Amino acid sequence: MIKRVVEQKVIDPLKAYEECNPAQKSAIDRTEGAVMVVAGPGTGKTQIIAARITNIIDLGNAPECILCLTYTDAGTIAMRERLLSFIGTDAYRVNIYTFHAFCNNVIQENPSYFGFSDLQPVSDLEKAEIVQKLLDALPHDNPLAKVTGDLHSDTKSLIDLYAAIKREGWSQTAEIAAIDDYIASLPDLPQMKYSRKYKEFKAGDLKLAEIEKETKKFERTKAAISSFAEFQKLMREHKRYDFDDMIVWVIEAFNSSPELLIEYQERYQYTLVDEYQDTSSSQNSVVDLLMSYWEDPNLFVVGDDDQSIYRFQGANIENILSFDSKYSPATVVLTENYRSTQQILDAAMALVSINAERITNSAASLEKGITKDLTAARQPAGEKPETRSFPSKQQESFGVALELEARYAGNEDLSRVAVLFRTHSQAQTIVRYLRGRGIPYSTRRREDVLANPNVKHLLALLTYFSGEIRSPHSQESTLFMILQHPSLGFSPLDVASLYMTGNEKGSPRVPVRERLAGSKLASVHELIETGIAEQGAYSLQEYIHRLLTGFGLLADISKQDDVIWQMTAMNTFFGFIREECAKSPFLTLEELLRLLSTMRSRNIMLEADRVVFSKRGVNLITTHSSKGLEFDTVFLVGCNQGDWEGKRSRTGFAVPPNRQIHKEAGDSAKLEELRRLFYVAMTRAERELYISYAARTDSDKPIARSQFVAELEKSGAVTSMECQLEPFELEAAMGYTLESQPKDYGDLFSSDLISERLRHFKLSVSSLNTFLKCPRTFFFESLVRVPQINSAAMAFGTSVHKALEYAFKTMKNSQDSVFPPVADFIARFEREMHRNQEAFDEALFKRRLAAGRETLSRYYETSLPLWHKTVLLEQPFETVLDGVPLNGLVDKLEIAGDSANLVDYKTGKYDRKKLQPPDPDKVKKAEEAGSEPKHEDLLGSDYWRQAVFYKLLVENSPKHSYQVDSVMFSFVEPEESSGEFVNHPVDISREDEEIVRGQIADVYGRIMNRDFGGFCKNSYCAWCRTD
Repeated sequence: MIKRVVEQKVIDPLKAYEECNPAQKSAIDRTEGAVMVVAGPGTGKTQIIAARITNIIDLGNAPECILCLTYTDAGTIAMRERLLSFIGTDAYRVNIYTFHAFCNNVIQENPSYFGFSDLQPVSDLEKAEIVQKLLDALPHDNPLAKVTGDLHSDTKSLIDLYAAIKREGWSQTAEIAAIDDYIASLPDLPQMKYSRKYKEFKAGDLKLAEIEKETKKFERTKAAISSFAEFQKLMREHKRYDFDDMIVWVIEAFNSSPELLIEYQERYQYTLVDEYQDTSSSQNSVVDLLMSYWEDPNLFVVGDDDQSIYRFQGANIENILSFDSKYSPATVVLTENYRSTQQILDAAMALVSINAERITNSAASLEKGITKDLTAARQPAGEKPETRSFPSKQQESFGVALELEARYAGNEDLSRVAVLFRTHSQAQTIVRYLRGRGIPYSTRRREDVLANPNVKHLLALLTYFSGEIRSPHSQESTLFMILQHPSLGFSPLDVASLYMTGNEKGSPRVPVRERLAGSKLASVHELIETGIAEQGAYSLQEYIHRLLTGFGLLADISKQDDVIWQMTAMNTFFGFIREECAKSPFLTLEELLRLLSTMRSRNIMLEADRVVFSKRGVNLITTHSSKGLEFDTVFLVGCNQGDWEGKRSRTGFAVPPNRQIHKEAGDSAKLEELRRLFYVAMTRAERELYISYAARTDSDKPIARSQFVAELEKSGAVTSMECQLEPFELEAAMGYTLESQPKDYGDLFSSDLISERLRHFKLSVSSLNTFLKCPRTFFFESLVRVPQINSAAMAFGTSVHKALEYAFKTMKNSQDSVFPPVADFIARFEREMHRNQEAFDEALFKRRLAAGRETLSRYYETSLPLWHKTVLLEQPFETVLDGVPLNGLVDKLEIAGDSANLVDYKTGKYDRKKLQPPDPDKVKKAEEAGSEPKHEDLLGSDYWRQAVFYKLLVENSPKHSYQVDSVMFSFVEPEESSGEFVNHPVDISREDEEIVRGQIADVYGRIMNRDFGGFCKNSYCAWCRTD
């Protein structure tokens, strides 16, 4: 019992204690031994932690002997502030840390135990670079080594794996042994044997190809785990560490140096852990080590298994579920809720009680008769929460926005209202409406400033000047983007005219930079020449700042509506440049761009908080960020299956069923965590709770409500309503959400220059594929003909095609129709690679050249016996089909009289998905789930369309009219799982031909009608990002 009353406190501890309910008092009074407090939402856990610490001190213990560990920095601040209100400045003598801060303190106090003193925290970029260095050094036969595509595509998966190894304290030896056991067991698994006769195999035969495929998959996981030691070595060499390292080092030091552990065990007589359900396995190990001296330690943990929602950050709900068996604690369950009405609590409990992974279902809890049914301590019963179905997502957003407007008009304090959602994108329409109507709101979100339009424009400037100095006139496509920026004030027609008038077929080409001086865009010519001349004359920071001001970007930002955020984004970018220059004082522009390219390719964000705040504004918050908050009224929006259960993460490496290497939850456990998140969102509400979802997408496709909504409605704990806006309400709302319109390209689309280009236009399959993906990309690249760079993939493909063309031409020109030796074939490939070397960086060129020698030698020798010798090579075809002029260049036709087999060589990885026709079943499934169907499912893959297009082209050609018996794609790089080269024939049906004929007619009609508007759904599309 608390005996002391300290004067001049904000809170009187004795009074606070007397106001506690019996369960809270029990938790406060139990100062000795292990205690677990299961604190449901709104049950006052922060209050009892402060009161219990006060009680420990009042019993004669020094504040310094108390250790309090929390999950977040915000948690430490909240705890200390609450403690200050109880015991005044003595609160500063209590040791309150996050786990990382505690471990950092141990390291700083005992440097001799850790053997280093000059390590610096690693940035995400540095970590990615270290992993890429590790991958570059792998021998070519390592399962993680790649010779094609993105050589570093495993970077993020490896970073995640290394973090998991640290957080979970795994033994790499044990994990690899478990994988070896699994691989050895494959022949004994029923799924690896034929259950009945199949082709030449009889029932009981092993599926050797499947076993080989599975083995290779897990060899990759073994290689990844084995690389962890090298990663840690490279981190030390670069004098870097991450926050997970600190916990691992302290665990290792405590285990290897008993005297160090004893020092901290003696220092802290009482340990309290808040948000215990959010601790990781390694954090829990720190607690276990500190407690290991005592049989019955003074350990007090507070948590709620029903609010464990951070598994993606390493949180392990098993810690709280196993605490009882480990420490045999006194268990206190807080069930009196001081926040919500009973109706809200009943609905929330009806939902979360469906979960199997709950502390109340453990044997110990069942034995003790522990329940967690929450009861409202203050609020009246209130109304049942309400689920609302809207006809569409748009109607749902507007419905919520209109209700907020009505409350605002009624002078309600909107700061007591919250709109909760899974992702910020779900609230965009609501935000636009509130902004358009002048209704105050508050929101905070982390944004990647590298995706900010102004920063992207500055990056385009930097890319242009870096490339232009290295290779004059090589960056004309980048310059096209720059010239369209609003800060320069040029019209799209003027920019396109500059490119088109000097880029006519059959006439000498004059570089754009040279044509600028005498054009309508002459004002930018001097800026460009100055920018080129000044590079190297100033420090990198000053040079970039001069470009920023010289091209008018700063002045343009100052006129933008959200100038504060735009300046914040630009300052964050410049902060990054300053940091990199501090690490490398002589950093060059090219090196900076290489760093930024690494960040983009590895999805490393340069983040800043975009904050909108209004004291009386409605709060727009993600469900994860809402934890710990409370509001009078809560609107939980976007509760459709695709936005909740449909969002699933994938691990980068295979996990054997005999050992959960990644501690990756199965689908059932993931569903339970989502249900807990839904429960957390519901229990933020004090009086009113509205849960809404859409019945159809905005394109009128049916979508399913979330499973959790269905469970709530089935429980009877909610009322259900169907809502629909009146047409006039919907029309008015849409008017207020119109964003600033994109740049008007109408004059350019209808210009005489484009008309002249279209006069002789013929549709190729590449133009068809491009238009179907993005009409705007087709317009700029095929009609305006903005110069494009030669990518590494294109350069490699060209080199292979030229080598194959050489081989067949040599055969045709030889007296005995003999193909050249493999050495000559490889020599031609090498010559072509060197001709295209500028498309590669040095490391990639060496690896692609070496891999190409090996792979193409095998391909050549394997294919020689199969190759026909009566062939047409690189043959151009033209025809008019259904009134549409078509053309194309066919790699190879194998001629047999009036028939031909068409062969096209592919240098990318073989993947059946690249050859699939449209799949109506997948489209229907996606639409029912409320998801956007994949492009390939809706329209068919590019390779499939190419096969059908070429068949139609050749068979309808007036010059060479062959009956195409087959179309085959020959992949010159082996299939990964089998190591075999694939020659994939495409079965083309009459239905396939009709589908592609329809696509040809539709696309050609849109091109002739200048229908290039709208934006594609690719966030990385260069042309759709221009606006």
